[in-house]
Amino acid sequence: MPAQEQRSELGEALFPLVAAKVGGRRAGKVTGMLINANDVGAILLMLTEPALLDAAIARVGEKLEEAAAERSTAERAAVGD
Repeated sequence: MPAQEQRSELGEALFPLVAAKVGGRRAGKVTGMLINANDVGAILLMLTEPALLDAAIARVGEKLEEAAAERSTAERAAVGD
């Protein structure tokens, strides 16, 4: 199976688990980030080890919050110009 197809299938398996943790609104973004940032072996482990998935979701959540804070700061700076 081609790597892209394999990652797509893993994403489909991961999505409902992520959605149960973060809700439907953020599940697609979080799942995509998990798929892009991890190799196939790590993703397979996340599917079988809930603690690993929880930790990975927490890391992605932190990155999303940091990005949102940076955007907010940049927007406030732009308005102040």
